[in-house]
Amino acid sequence: MAVGQHTQRTNEGAEVLPPAVLLAAALRQAIEEADSPGAAAAVDSVRLVRSLAANDLRNAPALVARLAGLRPRETVLVNGGGETPGAALARACEDLAAGRVEMVALVSGEAWFSRTRAERAGTVLVDEAEDDDVGPPLEHGSMIEFVHAAERDLGIVRPIQEYPLFEQAYRATTGRSVAEHQAHLGRLMAGFSEAAQANPYAWDRAPHSADEIATPTRANRYVGSPYTKLMVSNEQVDMAAAMLVTTVERARSLGLAEDRWVYPLAAASGAAPLISERLELGDSVLAREVGVALAGLTDRHVHDAAHVDLYSCFPSAVQIQAHELGILDGRALSATGGMRFSGGPWCGYAMHGFAAVVDRLRRDPGSLGAVSANGGAITKLVVTLLSTTPSPSFAYTSAQAAIDAHPRRAVRTGAVAAATVEACTVMHERDGMPGSGIVACRTPEGARAWGIVRAPEELAAMVAEDVLGRPVEVDATGTAHLA
Repeated sequence: MAVGQHTQRTNEGAEVLPPAVLLAAALRQAIEEADSPGAAAAVDSVRLVRSLAANDLRNAPALVARLAGLRPRETVLVNGGGETPGAALARACEDLAAGRVEMVALVSGEAWFSRTRAERAGTVLVDEAEDDDVGPPLEHGSMIEFVHAAERDLGIVRPIQEYPLFEQAYRATTGRSVAEHQAHLGRLMAGFSEAAQANPYAWDRAPHSADEIATPTRANRYVGSPYTKLMVSNEQVDMAAAMLVTTVERARSLGLAEDRWVYPLAAASGAAPLISERLELGDSVLAREVGVALAGLTDRHVHDAAHVDLYSCFPSAVQIQAHELGILDGRALSATGGMRFSGGPWCGYAMHGFAAVVDRLRRDPGSLGAVSANGGAITKLVVTLLSTTPSPSFAYTSAQAAIDAHPRRAVRTGAVAAATVEACTVMHERDGMPGSGIVACRTPEGARAWGIVRAPEELAAMVAEDVLGRPVEVDATGTAHLA
């Protein structure tokens, strides 16, 4: 594997690069790192994780390939969510093993900071012109769906509304008070800030203390309680990453330096039920079974890995994955600084996780690395093990049968006269004031229901107090009232 990353610091005055140019810059870095005159010509498949910033192009991977000086036999657009880089790497390894391709270039990235700034100025980013005769790319994967009808009916459709619910449910399993857990979140994210300071590609390398992260202020307002801005993924970045993947035989024929080789050993994946149907909100059967399936492939557990990068869109995603995968010894959970401090370029973040872990494995030969790629609301997950020490062959499995064997919770809609609060969050406006609250409710018969809280005094209680377990009722409009 050869890897490349490019961070265009337009937030610090660097030149604005159109999306395809930014993506091509990372791909060129990977080609240069391969350090072989024949590497560029050997790439016969360029596969781009769907980039929202480049979504208007007819064939974005073809343009990226041309700008990077490549002439691949095929160009592919890879669909999905945040799990896509892991899924794309697993498919590339399988295609290489089957002889369908000789060298695959995987690319991801977003010029979202520049795109947003251009939109606010009433302009658009103009990319390089595509070839007139280029057709559409092949497509792998499918777009992710992670919202249940019962959630959609009440407008509960965004990750920032969902992950705080997981956080509150997870807090309940730890026994921490609201204040204790807020301090814990500050310490957790301060560790990610430290990792970003050591990462030359991180978007935000400024030091952030635990107190600064945990304390809501005008500049660090609550987004969805208990999360402040310094706890959640930052998509306002201009950054891209790329990997070249090939077979041992092709790498040798190209003269690639063997002391820099890193092998994908195995990957496992799966998909969870929609949130409404999950038995518990504070754990993840998905992550648990994917970890079990991966260990069954290799006799190596994720907790054996010395170098880890867990998908880190929100703190609950990190903590729940770490718990389910058995990483409980306080080790660093990110090699990059995570999606808040390193940067969260939408579906492409895990490509940066791979690049960072590859670098660490080269500096620690023989050690094990693990990278997770998560899509939706802990809805799809791919976990990959890597090392400088090869296995006989790459192995992949799906944990879906084991996931589907677990029980699911019934969902109740409409008015609910008596229930208790299972999890909750308050969405805050840009001025820092509470806007509305979301409660996941548990009915007496054990079903899950949803409600929206609007009363100001109830919103204040949901932010400052532990309301889990309190009685709640939901009327026919979906409005909830805490008792």
